[in-house]
Amino acid sequence: MLTPAGAVTYDHVARRVISRGAKVPEAQVQQGQAYQQVSFEDYLQK
Repeated sequence: MLTPAGAVTYDHVARRVISRGAKVPEAQVQQGQAYQQVSFEDYLQK
């Protein structure tokens, strides 16, 4: 997930952060996890 604070890459299958910018807050990590989960669930329903 990319925001002005930086980028974070999360592996949903392994359930771990792959990379995270130094200034990325924990809230952005959690938001990225939630976004990816909802997006993947939507994909599976189609």
